[in-house]
Amino acid sequence: MPLLTDAGDVPRIGAIEISSDPPGADLYVDSLWKGRTPLAVDRPPLRSRGVLSLSGFYDLSFSLGPASPESFSLSLQKDTGTRGAHQAKARDEFYNSLAFFAFSIPLPLFSYALAFDFALKSNYLAVTSPAAASQAQTASLVFQGTYYGGIAVSAALFVWMVTRIVNYVRVANETAG
Repeated sequence: MPLLTDAGDVPRIGAIEISSDPPGADLYVDSLWKGRTPLAVDRPPLRSRGVLSLSGFYDLSFSLGPASPESFSLSLQKDTGTRGAHQAKARDEFYNSLAFFAFSIPLPLFSYALAFDFALKSNYLAVTSPAAASQAQTASLVFQGTYYGGIAVSAALFVWMVTRIVNYVRVANETAG
């Protein structure tokens, strides 16, 4: 019974011809150097990661496996230096959003504690001084509002942080090829 690939195709036997534009790129298959393009490599029995690397160009990753075509012709993109800048910008945006989220967490925690304390104080004062109890109850309501507002701000900052980390991963994957 033949080995099936992800797509359900019967694997091919033999070599894979790999060429690049420009030629002379180093080919690595699963981190093992195989030579410079153009060249033929043995078809891997399992899915493998190929990488073309040439000075002055971005590395290009691609997949090789039992169902790969008999030849690959890949074009390398000239290194303009913008990928690293995009990745650094995405990283900095993520770290900024993480910092804002982390600094937003104490506000609802402290507001909840203060609202709880003032609610207890207003219950105690209701017995002894109704006027002071009213002021304590008003303060408790203010801190409850601050608590719910802090929760809303923290939730919004959490969503912002998640979007920034998703963007950072997307940019990092583009940079990796």
